[in-house]
Amino acid sequence: MGQFHARRAEGRPNRFRSAAIAFLVAFGLTVSAGAAIAGTASGNKGYYSVGGYSYANQSIITTGSTDTARVEVWKNPRTGLVPAGYVGALARGYRDVTGTDPLVCSAGYYYNANATQGYAVNCYFTGSSGSAYYSYGVTKGWTGSVYNAYFAPRSPNQTA
Repeated sequence: MGQFHARRAEGRPNRFRSAAIAFLVAFGLTVSAGAAIAGTASGNKGYYSVGGYSYANQSIITTGSTDTARVEVWKNPRTGLVPAGYVGALARGYRDVTGTDPLVCSAGYYYNANATQGYAVNCYFTGSSGSAYYSYGVTKGWTGSVYNAYFAPRSPNQTA
């Protein structure tokens, strides 16, 4: 008996290969389109000094699979540590609606329980597709007798 060899005819398309390529292209376009809808926007850094320490803070908004308003605070420059209880941070997220800007999330103040160089606080919300959101956090620094509040510059809008 003769041997049987499977062979694709030259010039004829391989249907399985064509279907696999079409699937991968469609999947890649779907993933890319989803990534373009969501994103992250960071505000400018704010700087302040209180109680013998210098700090920086920043508001950040992220939309996508997890909608998050974030505020970060850190010792500036990032050398050494500040003692426990010297820094507080409050994350707040807002929906950008002309004239009202309702609060969509707030995490409450968190204070550093241990000596730290810096940390972040997040709050989470469920965004509406096509709506714009921003983060506008607040951080606090210990003067030695009271906490002073410092607003982290507002993030740019990010559309959900």
